[in-house]
Amino acid sequence: MALKAAQLLRVAPFLLSLSWIIYLAGVTWIGMFPRFSRNTWISENAILPGYARANFGAADVTFAGQLASELNAKRPTWDNDFPQWLFDAMQSLKLDAYVHNFTTPMHTRGQNVFGILRSGRADGREAVVLATRIRPGDEKGGWGETSGLCLSLALMRFLSGEKWLSKDIILLVLDGRHKYSAAAKAWLDTYHLDTGNEGMFPRAGVIRQAIVLDFDRYRFNALGLVTEGISGQLSNLDLVNTLRFVAAGQNVNVVLGREPSPAMFNALFKFMKHAALGRTEEDHSHFLRWAIDSYTLTGTNTTSTGYIHTQAIAKVFEGIVRSMSTVSQHLFMSFFLYVLCSPSQFVSIGVYLYPIMMILAPLILQSLYLHFSNNNPMVGSAVSSIAATVSFGAIILHVIPLMDELSTFLLPNSLFRPELAAGLWIIFVVIAVIGLFNIIFPRIENMFRDKTVVAPVSTSWISLKAYLNIYFIFATVFLAICNFSAATFSVIPLVPIAFFPYPIKFVQSRMQKMQSLFVLILLPLTSPLSLCVWLTLSGSGHLLHDVYQRMEEFRFAGTLVMPLVCLVYFPLQILAWRVCLFGYIQSNQVSAQTLSHERSHTGKQKDQ
Repeated sequence: MALKAAQLLRVAPFLLSLSWIIYLAGVTWIGMFPRFSRNTWISENAILPGYARANFGAADVTFAGQLASELNAKRPTWDNDFPQWLFDAMQSLKLDAYVHNFTTPMHTRGQNVFGILRSGRADGREAVVLATRIRPGDEKGGWGETSGLCLSLALMRFLSGEKWLSKDIILLVLDGRHKYSAAAKAWLDTYHLDTGNEGMFPRAGVIRQAIVLDFDRYRFNALGLVTEGISGQLSNLDLVNTLRFVAAGQNVNVVLGREPSPAMFNALFKFMKHAALGRTEEDHSHFLRWAIDSYTLTGTNTTSTGYIHTQAIAKVFEGIVRSMSTVSQHLFMSFFLYVLCSPSQFVSIGVYLYPIMMILAPLILQSLYLHFSNNNPMVGSAVSSIAATVSFGAIILHVIPLMDELSTFLLPNSLFRPELAAGLWIIFVVIAVIGLFNIIFPRIENMFRDKTVVAPVSTSWISLKAYLNIYFIFATVFLAICNFSAATFSVIPLVPIAFFPYPIKFVQSRMQKMQSLFVLILLPLTSPLSLCVWLTLSGSGHLLHDVYQRMEEFRFAGTLVMPLVCLVYFPLQILAWRVCLFGYIQSNQVSAQTLSHERSHTGKQKDQ
């Protein structure tokens, strides 16, 4: 065993250098995903997309136009007569209509209107949701969004006369005036959890699929497909493939995202960015959290000329509903974990986990090297330091709601309340970091260090760095399984932060001096202060406002950004600085201990 360890230490420098070649190969592999992608296919044979002729006719298109003209003539307001207009319109189509009143976590009130089309062939156990949002009076979207509403009402009128329908259809019109798709969340929570209104709130069984229409314009030449949800959740790939096959039969172009990119790499990058940050403003995100396969379809324009006819769009939705109506169970045959390069090209989890492991290769090999080269391991001190730092991250994560409530108590009606909440949270983080370095870390060292023997300080930091690498490896692998995009954007810059720190006190060779210089440049550039500067430049330009937005997204939408920052990024940064300053901190402690030993020894000599 000792011989194998000695052989490993002999080839360790070569292996560590080779690991960075593997790291670069892994990053290159991710960049070449469009070349390694595969064509999508239908895995569930019962779907049968496009097997029957679509019958949505010109009379139904005329009905949708009449509804749009009626809305534009009346221009009702949401707070007055618009919910009542919707309620009457759904009842005229023989839908089981209901007005859902709700209050959001931000203490705002709203109303959703929905109607259920009961199928004559269904037993009421399964349903498909056709949802749309509308923001009356919103200058950004305006009344152009009524095109999706009118099309949905016309489609419900058409489906009410079809005999092939074997699932109940729920038409859900969401109040789009609220942040973070609070209307969709409130409706889903009431549908699944509120049993007190059993007699008043109509239901239609288990919701299997949901299609959200979010049209902000009347004319467009392509359908934009938005599949990313909160925390990287995705719908079953068969639902995406159904849209692609049905749309191709109607000569309707489908692109990825709200803003299509002609280059496949740009489309992949946008998909991964939105999957990592979370689509907090998309209504389908909350359906995914209830294990309901869903996505959002929006109207967009590409470089091609011409526009899609309303009848063709309606036939696409008819084909999707018909395909889902033939499936009597939850979609499970296809992928749930994937990366889309285009609506027809994807990379599955069986491919994208390999480059993540290649990027982690430097930390894996360095952990093995540190384990075999450390003759004086201090496991208790290392594990305690990591546990204390991660606990610090968990504390600052859970005080986010408290800071928001404290700012509300101090400035209840002020416009500066969000900035105050973000400022209080930043102050709390700074105080906690100072407490870690001045109180927690010294006590951990005194607790696990032998008081009678002065251990060589040059080996005390090795266990800390080895176990820090192991913690980061496990955290990254777990994150990659749940959200590959978030793991990719975090692991590429954080691996050098975990690999290169070295105690400045013990620098001797020229290579170590270059490494220390690189670390002293890298750590400030990737510090929380630099992160705040980057957030300000890429956001609205107001630091406290952007920080509060991330806090609010975590609190009300459950995004992964703040947990990733508090539980992975902060501990890695703090312990990297601790490794760099380890020699100075511990040498001071050893000097103080040595001085106390000398004083006690001198006192004993005087007594004798």
